[in-house]
Amino acid sequence: MKTYMKLFHLVIIAAWLASITVGSATAQMPADTQYRHTRAGYPPAPCSKGPNPTACTIEDLQQDLIMTIMRDDKEVALHVLARLGDVNFVNGVSLRTPLSLATQRGQSEIVAALLKKRADPLAVDRNGRPLLYDSIINAYSVMPELRSDVIDCVRMVLEKANRLGRLPTKPPLDASVVFYPGARKPNMELLKLFIAYGAEPNRKGWYWYDGSPLDAAISKGNLEAVRIMIAPGSHITQAELDEKAFEALVKHKAELLAAFRSAGADPKRHINAKPKMLFDAVRSGGSIETLEFLLKNGASPNAMENTGTRMTPLFMALHDPDKMHLLFRYGADPNVGDYNGYTVLAHVLISPRRETGTAPAQASRTDGKISLIKLLLDHKADLNANNGGYGRWGALGHTRREDKEVIAFLIQQGATLSYKVGGPSFTEPLATKHLGVAPTHKEAGPVTITIEFLERDDLALALLTRSGKVDPMDRLALLQATRRGWSEVVQALLRAGADPNMADAEGLTPLAVAERRKDTVLAKMLVAAGAKPSLKSAKPNYKFEGWSEFDSAVASEIDDIVLFDPPRFSLDLSPSKKEPSFAFNGERPQNFEEVKCERSTRFEIIANMNTAGSIGVGICSREAKRLNELALISKRHLETLFTQLTKGNVKSDQMDRKKLGLIYENRTDASGSNIHYFPVIVIGHGILFAPTVVLVSEKGDWAIIVQADVMNLCDEGRTMRNQTPLCADTKRAIMDVAQRLFARFNDK
Repeated sequence: MKTYMKLFHLVIIAAWLASITVGSATAQMPADTQYRHTRAGYPPAPCSKGPNPTACTIEDLQQDLIMTIMRDDKEVALHVLARLGDVNFVNGVSLRTPLSLATQRGQSEIVAALLKKRADPLAVDRNGRPLLYDSIINAYSVMPELRSDVIDCVRMVLEKANRLGRLPTKPPLDASVVFYPGARKPNMELLKLFIAYGAEPNRKGWYWYDGSPLDAAISKGNLEAVRIMIAPGSHITQAELDEKAFEALVKHKAELLAAFRSAGADPKRHINAKPKMLFDAVRSGGSIETLEFLLKNGASPNAMENTGTRMTPLFMALHDPDKMHLLFRYGADPNVGDYNGYTVLAHVLISPRRETGTAPAQASRTDGKISLIKLLLDHKADLNANNGGYGRWGALGHTRREDKEVIAFLIQQGATLSYKVGGPSFTEPLATKHLGVAPTHKEAGPVTITIEFLERDDLALALLTRSGKVDPMDRLALLQATRRGWSEVVQALLRAGADPNMADAEGLTPLAVAERRKDTVLAKMLVAAGAKPSLKSAKPNYKFEGWSEFDSAVASEIDDIVLFDPPRFSLDLSPSKKEPSFAFNGERPQNFEEVKCERSTRFEIIANMNTAGSIGVGICSREAKRLNELALISKRHLETLFTQLTKGNVKSDQMDRKKLGLIYENRTDASGSNIHYFPVIVIGHGILFAPTVVLVSEKGDWAIIVQADVMNLCDEGRTMRNQTPLCADTKRAIMDVAQRLFARFNDK
């Protein structure tokens, strides 16, 4: 039973497919031609030659025409044609037109008669392909090679299409049919016909494994066909010729290469027009043999991948010394910058990767990085030129702090830093402003650059250790190092002969800065070196136009704790200072409550010319009691958040809590005021962590809020991290600010 059912299903499917095939053939006919199907099957004799020929219908005559063409009965076929009006119909058995069948069989007289009766020379099948191709394929399948009469018929069809103005077609004729895989021998006359009537040799076709006619000829080793397709007048571009010549060069096909060169092809021109090949060979995974071949045959080692990135092959070959050696042998320039001006040396120094080669280095990781730097220096990489970015003063500026051996090696090689106003730097106004000198100052020494522009005490120490003396252009380096509290650099500068009394244009001395910072170690060091008391105070003045008396007073109190150092580290009145408010965690998760005070202000914290955080201060009377309650809510919120983060792990101790920053602290100071410290935490697309202090007076009738955002300012790796108490101990710093403000405004 199952066997019968399977057979039944197969019959149904076959019938369905047949119906689709016949139907779709009709649907795909061109709009300017009307096609009709004949009945399937052929009668034993033509109706037109039967006892009653006048009774033959149009369909009978169509059947007669197809039958007589298939039987090579020329006389009857011509007789039937004389009676038929429309010859553009599709046979229901072969799904072919009479013209297609006659062309296949080489019936030139019938083809001529059909064309005279307006048979469509470019009629297409259900896939949109000319039925002419079916004629050729079927002729190939029954003949060792195409007969001349078939070629003549094809020529007649194409000539007719050309006279009708339908050649070249869109898409053009597909000459890959000449190389149909079933063909025993491709016919060159047929190929010439297709090329003459607009076939494109390098266009992918339907009949050669998704390749072009030219690909087919090359694959078959048919040089005659290749020469036909690349002869003058053929539809192939110079770029396509160059590409094929390059492929022949790569595959060591001398005769084929000679054929392309005779047609004007140049493989080197293709190499230089397609730099991507060179970059593919340079990248990881590309072979060094291919790279050498390309370079040897004209590829430029300094080609740009594109005008946007300005990357040369040397950038792509980083960490592969063998490829770098090869590029250098052919003239690669190591001093070319990318689109940001960064050189190859800059990329090596910036990279956290220290090993060279594609496999882990056997030697120490740092030695691997140094060997790469040596390779670049050996091939004329300019150590002290503009290497882009922080290396614009010299490559030393790109070194990583943790690469101590690399820094030592560069210092040994004579690395230095130099800056001239008007040179390649964005810091000209910054230099004049920061150095605190007259506008006529045109240069900065290497140690000053490491301190002022790079914020690198390690580089300053390395340079001083090598030279043992202070460069004349580094006359203010001691003052700049003192501003940052860098005691080791100060000591090294003093040992190298720095003047401890050298003041800037405003009369500020290193000792005045050390005393302002309350840095007794630095102060003693400077006094021991001969520093004299300064008459100039290092404390900034906060009386600015547009600032209220309250703004100036609050800024001054904050400054006494935070130790700002304008302009590189300073306060600026926030644009939102008119109605500053303070956020507190509410009772529910991710619920926040806003508090506004009678007197309040907010400042932006500026570090190295960028906004790096903010600090707000409020003095409240109406909200004093509520602030005390919100502080206790924050305590509960932190407990809940800590439990969620540690997943209820009871072993998590206070150290874990401190590490996460989820600290709530409450104490009473000498004045009887109640001080709360806690962070307000907002978790959304990112995290806002705002250390907050609420100080409530003993009577509970007024309170002070200090709320800061210092995540960016004090983030690990930031230059200010170790230069201000606000980062060294944020909790203590803002609690001290609150107490100073309480003392200042207690009687007001």
